[in-house]
Amino acid sequence: SQFLHDNVTVGDTIQVNQPAGDFVLDETSDRTLVLISSGIGVTPVLSMLHAFASSNASSRKRKAIWVHGARDGKHHPFRGEVQELAALAGDSLRTHVAYSKPRDTDMEHNSIGR
Repeated sequence: SQFLHDNVTVGDTIQVNQPAGDFVLDETSDRTLVLISSGIGVTPVLSMLHAFASSNASSRKRKAIWVHGARDGKHHPFRGEVQELAALAGDSLRTHVAYSKPRDTDMEHNSIGR
């Protein structure tokens, strides 16, 4: 969908719902892939991250951005797996993780809030 590109600007607030529909990564597209997840909602996008990282690893032509929210490091499912995929994808994948209530020991997030 072009909706985000055409209608949303930096600083806008968007409302999101639970995942629905078919989750298929269009591997023929060269458009930037944007994946947004929160909590265990990472599950449907995790398979797309796998497909992106493996298919894009050699060419690195397509770019991707993954934004994920979790309560804290204890409630951040698949963190290690996503870090491995990010390493495989190299600079073609940017990640941003926000913790809503990070613990003092949590260091693997980029911002605090929802």
